[in-house]
Amino acid sequence: MLTTSFWTVRRLLQAAILAVFFSTAPQASDSSLFTLEQGMSDLVFRMSRSVVTVEASSSMTPDQARLPGQDVVRRLVSTGLICDTAGSILVAAQMVAGHDRISVLLDGQVVPAELVGIDYHTNLALIRASRSLGSAVNLSNKRACAGHMVVAMGNSYGLRAAPSLGFCAGLRIDGLMQFSVPITSSSIGGGIFDMNGELVGIIVDGEGADSRIAVAVPAYQLPAIIDYLSLRGDRHAGFLGIQSADIEIIPPLEITTPVRLASTSAGGRMTIDRGIIVTSVVNNSPAANAGVRAGDLIVGYNDQPYRSAAELAQAVRCSRPGSVCAVELIRQNESITRLVQVGRKELDATSLADGALAPGQERDHEIDSLTDELARMKRQLETIESRLRVLKD
Repeated sequence: MLTTSFWTVRRLLQAAILAVFFSTAPQASDSSLFTLEQGMSDLVFRMSRSVVTVEASSSMTPDQARLPGQDVVRRLVSTGLICDTAGSILVAAQMVAGHDRISVLLDGQVVPAELVGIDYHTNLALIRASRSLGSAVNLSNKRACAGHMVVAMGNSYGLRAAPSLGFCAGLRIDGLMQFSVPITSSSIGGGIFDMNGELVGIIVDGEGADSRIAVAVPAYQLPAIIDYLSLRGDRHAGFLGIQSADIEIIPPLEITTPVRLASTSAGGRMTIDRGIIVTSVVNNSPAANAGVRAGDLIVGYNDQPYRSAAELAQAVRCSRPGSVCAVELIRQNESITRLVQVGRKELDATSLADGALAPGQERDHEIDSLTDELARMKRQLETIESRLRVLKD
């Protein structure tokens, strides 16, 4: 029963600490630590039965691979989580989209799988293996876990379910959860589990130096995502084609022309002390076609005021592709309204704006191409030769 493992992890941790620091009997402390280790090992093993390695591959032409006369197969390795007994598995969308073949690996078994649908709101994809395998993950319904100890589990340097301990940092403004736990590039798609063995979130990105911050989609959102993708296929999201950042204006900016979304004082004057600045606009994107420029200050979108770039990005994603939305801008101390026909977010969009991927612009967690690997080896050889010359001199 899982209950024994859960009780061990939670309560014997305290017992082991008390035994180490306050017990006069070394044998008792050793026993407590051993029991804690055994309980933790059992918990990790049970959780690992829901974690699989996902391999996606596609053929590249010699021109694409930059190796004349050579055919190359591009392969990505990531992690997936088993959702049910029918072979449904959640994985990071960018690791499987656009590939010819998808395989799931567990216990030495290689099972072919197919792509069911992509959720462009969260960049998760649902794939279905040709047969059932492993155990379905247990989902937590927690909406807050700040300060709780967690275990991250995903593929790491060839090991299918490598665990690492960390803590939950809390819920972010964009609706994702943040965890102070180290992950690797191929851990994307893996899970963050609590000490009950329940999934708290599925990893969709890593941030910070050496990816020591994991960003995950909360587990309580997953059932709705799985149901939608299973019944309807892709869930599309809106796309404007901008990159933006929060900005504080010091001293505050006084606008003579009233902005439609903001209350104005007598005489039609208002004060703006913060907003969202457009840092770049993708060529031929919906925003560019509507006349939005880099340097514009966005204060409203779709008849709602916004002061956070993260909140604006979420609003854009939730916009129906093809709909027309008003973007309220401030440019050269004047308010401007631009009507934008919302585009559809794609993983291979022409920019990384709004979280999209640009063609030929790989993410950090993708496996290096053969060309990149050869270049890396060449640099290593050059370094070794340089050191040898120094020693010789």
